[in-house]
Amino acid sequence: MSILRRITFLKNYLNAVPQITDFYIKSKAYPYVTKWVISHQCYCNGQFIPYKNPAYPKENTFSHGIMENISAYNMTVCNLSKDPAYVSQGNILIDKHRKNSDPFNITVQELLSLFETICHLEDQDSDEVFKVFDAVQKRCHEMDDDQLASVLGSLKYSTVFESYKNDKLTCFWKELDNICIKRWKTWPVQKVFYFIDLWYCLSLLKRSNFVFVSSIRYFNKPQRLSPQQVVQLLFYLNVMRHPTNVSMYKLEYQLEACIENLSIEEIGVAVMGFFKTQNFIRSEKIMNHIIDKTISEIKSVPEITLACILKAFRYSMTIPLWRRIPELLNAVEQELPRLTIQCSVHASLLTTRPQIVHEGVLRKVSQKLVDNITTCRLKDMEKAVFPLAQENFDPKTEPCIYKAILNELIKDERKNEMEQHPKTLIALVHYLCLKGIYVQHLIEKVLDMEFVYHTYGKNKYIYGRELLYIDTTMELECPSYNGPRLPTDIRNYLSKRYAKGIPDPNKKKMSKHQFWHLEIKETAEAVFGKDYVVEKYLLPNHPRAGTRVVPLL
Repeated sequence: MSILRRITFLKNYLNAVPQITDFYIKSKAYPYVTKWVISHQCYCNGQFIPYKNPAYPKENTFSHGIMENISAYNMTVCNLSKDPAYVSQGNILIDKHRKNSDPFNITVQELLSLFETICHLEDQDSDEVFKVFDAVQKRCHEMDDDQLASVLGSLKYSTVFESYKNDKLTCFWKELDNICIKRWKTWPVQKVFYFIDLWYCLSLLKRSNFVFVSSIRYFNKPQRLSPQQVVQLLFYLNVMRHPTNVSMYKLEYQLEACIENLSIEEIGVAVMGFFKTQNFIRSEKIMNHIIDKTISEIKSVPEITLACILKAFRYSMTIPLWRRIPELLNAVEQELPRLTIQCSVHASLLTTRPQIVHEGVLRKVSQKLVDNITTCRLKDMEKAVFPLAQENFDPKTEPCIYKAILNELIKDERKNEMEQHPKTLIALVHYLCLKGIYVQHLIEKVLDMEFVYHTYGKNKYIYGRELLYIDTTMELECPSYNGPRLPTDIRNYLSKRYAKGIPDPNKKKMSKHQFWHLEIKETAEAVFGKDYVVEKYLLPNHPRAGTRVVPLL
């Protein structure tokens, strides 16, 4: 980067976050927050990119709705609803203040009423509106905690705030964030959680330094929290996706102590905090309790909750739990008719980790996919085919599931979806190749280097093993194929990267598979002799070496 570009980069950064930078560089109380603030800025070619308000996924919205509808969360979860009275009286109040008063000269309560009214109006793009925002920003330190909560709650309905087009609005919510940071240590737990929830409703949970600083205390000391507060904390961890400096062991221990006091819906919210942040649930007590509760309430479990539980089991699968998976799948199988395909595929995916062939689930999920093939996502097809390919199971659907998928993939309506989810397409082609189904136009598409660059970029170090399998399979199974292939240097690198090493018998620590591999080799050598047993990578599209007995000539 040239000196001129570095100077431009620094100027844009200082202009983008002047208040936060000045406040935290001088602060000794939170030395780690400066790093948090800097790491969350977005830059491109030395230019600051304003943060765009994201829409929360359906799972998060559903989970928050669960907490809104349970009375135990009334003190810590905000349930914001638009008041029609603001809309009907809004223009009258604005005209009154426009003629008779200045927002800087009225009382704080009058300013708050004016601000709440403006946020509920449809037309907010005027100089008077920005003048009121400016007054609230400069006078928010005069407000008490309830008034500050009212400001944050009203922002949810502000169309001006949602646009994020004005730099003043970024400084506006950062000023509110600073006020929360200065006050939160004197707040009780209920108020801290309530304010965190207000920032969640503004879709600023990841951006707020108050949320980060205050939540760290409860992440590391969850024993102070009630069962509902543990669930709420795991929900915020799920949304933030940042388990840094968080002791998941303590959270899991506290969840284990209070899980019997939670409903099945709350359990679904809690487990998302683990697998969404890539943390395992190691407690067998928690997992067994979830299985028992899910089976007993299977007829009334919401499908989003059930999908979350199935995802958590697949991610946190342990060998002691394998014996209980068929019992859980038997219960889920009875409810498949009422579940959507997006939820149903997670039931079939649960068979892949312990490699269990549950014929009832696999057949019904496959048939449901075929019956709803026109409305299924590309991701659903990939998830449904994966267990069938891994377990080499024929679901015997009518019509054939593979023919239905191939007929759907040739439609023009699917082209945009393939471009939006290229990794899903590559995985689906990979699973079809495992089943011996080679679709030339799809293989040519995924092996084309322009498509590979679009999917992974030009860094070969992050290319998936699926590309190597498809490429080498074409060489072995379809010698007449003359379409695009991976370059030799990329293929050689991927072969070295994904090939599993031959186990070393002198190594102290070995995996179960390495131990079995050596046991097979030693048995073959004992039967046939060492001179007639060799280990070679016989199939380049499979990552492990095989033990082969050389026949005596």
